[in-house]
Amino acid sequence: MTSHVDGLSIGYSIGQETSFFDRDGEVIAVVNVSYLVVYDTGAAEPSAELVKLFTPSAVMHVTPFLREFIATMTNRLALPPYYLPLVREDEIQVGTAPE
Repeated sequence: MTSHVDGLSIGYSIGQETSFFDRDGEVIAVVNVSYLVVYDTGAAEPSAELVKLFTPSAVMHVTPFLREFIATMTNRLALPPYYLPLVREDEIQVGTAPE
């Protein structure tokens, strides 16, 4: 996940890539999904504390959609079902988006 502060908003890009292999170890499918979450902070430029506050919320808001997308795609591709595990707040890692 990466975060980006721009003017009055905080943006997060949250994604997951999962590869599936056959019995010989060959890649048979790759499912890659990303969501962009943007929070408008109103009248003030977001502080570092505000960015830190919104980070867990962004992950928690997007995770159900990531999980559903990957589960649906594996079903449509006739692959064994794959479900992302639940995420704990202490497992969230944030990088900074490149300029």
